[in-house]
Amino acid sequence: MPFVSFLPAGAGLAGLFTRQSDRYGPCMEIGKELMTGPSEMERSERELLAAYISSLNACSFCIGTHSGIANAFGWGVDVLEALLADPAEAPIPDRLVPIIGFARKLTQEPARMTQSDADAITAAGWSEQTVSDVAAITAYYAMTNRLASGHGVEALTGEDNEAIGRNIAEHGYPGIESLPQPSFRDSGQAL
Repeated sequence: MPFVSFLPAGAGLAGLFTRQSDRYGPCMEIGKELMTGPSEMERSERELLAAYISSLNACSFCIGTHSGIANAFGWGVDVLEALLADPAEAPIPDRLVPIIGFARKLTQEPARMTQSDADAITAAGWSEQTVSDVAAITAYYAMTNRLASGHGVEALTGEDNEAIGRNIAEHGYPGIESLPQPSFRDSGQAL
């Protein structure tokens, strides 16, 4: 059950974003751009990264949603589990390993980041823009994971996550203007 009375059960993170669209609409647009906009990283790679970062942050809602999207792009659940156990042994392309390492360190030990962390990404054949993309995706999920966890947003069912995953993989992320506007409780009045 959400921690705040104005979010009904099952509202998801989109429920929070639509309730306060002036505040969170730009956040959704940033996420949409990071995950579907131009990048050397494939959309599938960015979704796997989002699921991984959300797992490091222990955000059950975002783990489920982004795992569902990553699965729709062909990454199996076993890949995420392997990344969490030992990224160097996970069944991912070698050039993704430094990206995963960068995101992990930025999530868990941000004050310990060094030039060598960025250099590992460029040494694997990526540009400096990809370093920037990974930093931005990691930062974005630090924020959205904490918004979901801090508001008590509940994880969806595996079936719902798979359906959302297929939809986003096929159609991309929705803008805030296309999300349904549910009615919310706030001091007994619908917003």
